[in-house]
Amino acid sequence: MDSYQVKKLKPEEYHKCNNIWDMEKKKKMAKVFYDELVSGNRITFIYSVNDEFIGEGSLVFQNNDPDYTIPDKRIYLSRMIVKEGYRNCGIGGIIVDFLIDYAKQLGFEEITLGVDKIT
Repeated sequence: MDSYQVKKLKPEEYHKCNNIWDMEKKKKMAKVFYDELVSGNRITFIYSVNDEFIGEGSLVFQNNDPDYTIPDKRIYLSRMIVKEGYRNCGIGGIIVDFLIDYAKQLGFEEITLGVDKIT
């Protein structure tokens, strides 16, 4: 595989995530995620190969549910997804490891995640 990069997503590049998941089909969710990204409540990192968005994962600071977030202690790993055709290649693991390390650097002691069934 070509060389990859994991980089922080800029709000102006958010539309490129459509390469990973159908943002039009999930328009309401895409808007919520975008608003959180702009507000700073969500940090999203992109796994890319030759500038093509292949995977993404986010950290959410606050969602008003202590099962998921506690300020300065527990952060929520959200929207972990790899583009179909690239799954089962270890990309998800690379993104998760990156997010865990990043959360530690921010001083969080715990990380949570939820799992959705692909439909």
